[in-house]
Amino acid sequence: MHSRRLWAGADGVIERFLQFLPPRIPIGLGWMPVAIVIACASTQKAEPACSDSARWTQRIEAVAAPGHKITGDEWILAEEIRTNSKATVDCFIPMLKAERADVREFVAYLLFGMKGLEQRHVEPILAGAKQEGAGSPLPWVLARIDSLDAINGMIELLRSHPVVESQIGYALINAADHDSGFYSEVEGDWGYAGLGKRIVSALTNVLETNRPESLALQLAAIELVASIGGQIGVPVEPLARLASDPRRPVELRRAAIFAIPAVWGGAPGAAAELRELARNDSSNLAIDARAALFILQGPQADLPPSLALQPLTRPSSGLRDALRTKLEYFRDTTLMHQMARYASAERGSGDLAPPLIGLLSADLAPDVRVSAAWALGHSGDASAGPALVRALDDEDWFLAATAADSIGRLGYRSARDRLVALSESHWFPPVRRAMHRAVDALAGEHLYPAIPDDPAYFAFRQYLVVEDPDESAPEPCATLAAFPEAPRQDGWLASASERRRHAYVIDDPYILGTSRERLDVVPSFGVRVDGGWLLANDRGEFGGELVFEPDGKPIRLVARGHFEDVHTLPGGRRVATEGLSHMGFDHGAVYEVRRNGDEWALRFWRRLPGAPITSWVRVDGTLLVNTARGSVVIHPDGRTELAACSKNPDTTQD
Repeated sequence: MHSRRLWAGADGVIERFLQFLPPRIPIGLGWMPVAIVIACASTQKAEPACSDSARWTQRIEAVAAPGHKITGDEWILAEEIRTNSKATVDCFIPMLKAERADVREFVAYLLFGMKGLEQRHVEPILAGAKQEGAGSPLPWVLARIDSLDAINGMIELLRSHPVVESQIGYALINAADHDSGFYSEVEGDWGYAGLGKRIVSALTNVLETNRPESLALQLAAIELVASIGGQIGVPVEPLARLASDPRRPVELRRAAIFAIPAVWGGAPGAAAELRELARNDSSNLAIDARAALFILQGPQADLPPSLALQPLTRPSSGLRDALRTKLEYFRDTTLMHQMARYASAERGSGDLAPPLIGLLSADLAPDVRVSAAWALGHSGDASAGPALVRALDDEDWFLAATAADSIGRLGYRSARDRLVALSESHWFPPVRRAMHRAVDALAGEHLYPAIPDDPAYFAFRQYLVVEDPDESAPEPCATLAAFPEAPRQDGWLASASERRRHAYVIDDPYILGTSRERLDVVPSFGVRVDGGWLLANDRGEFGGELVFEPDGKPIRLVARGHFEDVHTLPGGRRVATEGLSHMGFDHGAVYEVRRNGDEWALRFWRRLPGAPITSWVRVDGTLLVNTARGSVVIHPDGRTELAACSKNPDTTQD
């Protein structure tokens, strides 16, 4: 069964209607008559409770339609019924046993917005959820009943389908989040019963050693506790005990370690157990524990630099998982903040520079290298100078700018000539300004600020580098006539009808509880490759993905992200443009798309000034990418320049 979209906001009325207005309402009527129809439907006199249950059933059967979206007729009827929901809720519970799936689906959607749900409704709603399976939205209805039986029912559903990215997982997280008061403005109509702490208690009970639960359920419970822990007070002791228990499966212990940093409020209480693991265990668990300590405490973790930074050099150590928290946007900036604090605490010791230089020079994730360069500037160790000078010429403009700042902080005068040269020649104006700042700092004419206490600063540091109050960032090209597009070397889904033929269904973790476990997706674009299609969809702040659709086989997820296009450059290099611009964040990158049989992987190639707006391969074989901070030209060998039309008087690229 397709599960319908559910909403939990006061603005849901407008959003629902605008998004799902059915095509059968004539456009010529305009919005005013439609608004009048809705107003009349939602304000007409409510009928007595169950005065004519057969008529209610008949009306629902008349409007219920297959599919996961709510039609205009369904929405109008639902609003009419909900005006009298406390009196009529008992009329609709029996309809969860209706023969028609679309009727059962509509009733589930209807119940979610109705008042009057009570303990006595738990059993039939739970039975309906079991009947409909993992895609049912009925867990959301259970989450609105203030009852221990409702909680136990949700745990029972999770036991049969132990997947966090599912209707039951989302319902548990959202119900617990509403206990934080974040949604207090809508508590009256759309709020939950405040089940958060009791849900956490039920989930941690699953982790006890005397319960014969499946490993899948326990792993799901840990992830849910970590997700919920960022919003309400969650006891961290069960996770710490599990992580330290040698009798438990290693996979479960590692999951507990990764979850601890996500429970920001209570996580420091687990430091003693983590420190014991970090010092005395020679297995991968020790590396995981060091990663968690590093994120939690930075220099207060009291670990030698060689041990503290070890997780960063091992991609499989789980550091990225340890950073997977409610603060999704801050995962890499938390790393930068802690590394800078660690370097400052070890300033002058000489112990920190060697491992940081190793991170800077290694083939690691770009933000690990940027963090290492940033931390070296706070280390006070001039031996980092040569490595930072080399980083000035890195293809990653953000790394080059960060290296310049660190050279200025260290006062490494041997870099002056290179800084001066790049302050005139670097392709990106914000990087040229960073070089100028470093030159001024070497002359004693510029003072860098201290490390901010708030790690949120680092989330915006890239944009502080890009934007200068005295000089605006380059603008994208106003006209693109001078940049003709070359014929594509691969097939491309050009029309909406072609894209619809390649619609796919995927688990979607980004909808934040307003949708179902499975998302029906019409790709934003598709590129033909040998044996199939690369397809992508960008849903803005609600996520997106790149998938591979082999001919005649199910799709395979390549990567989550916000993909704008995939191109093949001269020489065969295939690249994907990706990025997001949302609420002050504007980041973008170009990734190499590599293939091994039916398996695909992305590798960071070049950082963009911002999220890609449009992109294409030009007739000269270069890639043009338009961003809000300038249009860039990337050559097949990776050399990057601003397009001549961007607002930048120093640009000479034709």
